[in-house]
Amino acid sequence: MNLLKYNSAADSLGISVNTVRTQMKKLYRTLRENMQIFS
Repeated sequence: MNLLKYNSAADSLGISVNTVRTQMKKLYRTLRENMQIFS
């Protein structure tokens, strides 16, 4: 995802861009961990 999409998401949700980044990092980490379980 690029910065423009992060900005758009942050504006839509009424949160900071850094919060969007942090939550996306957590999401990707969780997805990677779960994909390893099923591999």
